[in-house]
Amino acid sequence: MIRILTLLALLIAIAAVIFALQNSTPVLVQFLAWQAQESMALVLLLTFTFGVLFG
Repeated sequence: MIRILTLLALLIAIAAVIFALQNSTPVLVQFLAWQAQESMALVLLLTFTFGVLFG
């Protein structure tokens, strides 16, 4: 069972890297008075990570 979960985690990590390499377009993120311009992949991966952690 642990091997299957490790393999699944590895596949998700590989997919995340491929996604990040293909989506490097900078986007502007605004929240109240805060704003930042980062790559789309970074914004989406951070959003996904926070969602997993808080979920």
